[in-house]
Amino acid sequence: MIITIFAAEPPRTACRPLLTDVIEYMRYFILGVNSMSGISVGGADGLEQLFHGGALSHAYIVCGERGGDEAARALASAMVCTGSGRKPCGQCSGCRKADNGSHPDIIYVEKPPDKKEIPVENVREIVKDAAELPNESAAKVYVIRNASDLNANGQNALLKILEEPPGHVAFIIVAENPDTLLPTVRSRCVEFFVGERLGKSASAEADSAANGFFEALYAGALPFVKFSFSLDKLDRAVFSEFVERAREIAASKLRALPGGQSGQSDVLWRAMRALRLAQDYLRLNVSAVHVAGMLCAELLPRK
Repeated sequence: MIITIFAAEPPRTACRPLLTDVIEYMRYFILGVNSMSGISVGGADGLEQLFHGGALSHAYIVCGERGGDEAARALASAMVCTGSGRKPCGQCSGCRKADNGSHPDIIYVEKPPDKKEIPVENVREIVKDAAELPNESAAKVYVIRNASDLNANGQNALLKILEEPPGHVAFIIVAENPDTLLPTVRSRCVEFFVGERLGKSASAEADSAANGFFEALYAGALPFVKFSFSLDKLDRAVFSEFVERAREIAASKLRALPGGQSGQSDVLWRAMRALRLAQDYLRLNVSAVHVAGMLCAELLPRK
């Protein structure tokens, strides 16, 4: 089963902890920074001014290249913390259980080892389980790790409960790149950026894949098919970077192309169109495997 459990003894009050308390915990004990610059919410910096100490939401998307899992753990700990002061206190039974992964009201959701995605059936089980009251705390917290493993059907299965959750339920969705999530999911959550946001520069893995893409494309049908099959080894965030980087390379090659090379120009324009289609599919949360198959079908060298 994809649900793993961890967290601690409950706050018996229904009052949610203050977001600013959680931020302070994260900035010192997770990020190790002395200002709010490492954390932003909803695209804005300066959390004290943005939230004025408001209570935690029922649904967050935690994004960023580093610290996402740790930030999700801090939020979940705060929701089950039984300390009387700032939350998470790190000392109470709830925080200790959250820290060692044994709290029955913090439920981790992730892709099973034998699957390429989180099955929609597992998401439906979560929705059914959310109707039951917490075991120990006032809150029942579902942490969805690596949300890029959720396909469109899985995300759609979450929509109803994200829109109208039971009062005791909270969701924390960890997504390195929030663009992999459906707009309908994002609109129901507070987006929480930790560390630096994903930038325009591709990672080394994505950059290598983008350069390999053109080498294989020019090498012929068999090398390109083999390369296309290798793309499903990339995780979704890296795959998205690969597509963006490959489009940049195609555009650069077209600009540098001297006149009279119509054959090469045709290949590059086809690549540009196919890669643009790939970006559109990824925004609609089509799986990377299917997008890679589309690229192969669209760009197999023509005789």
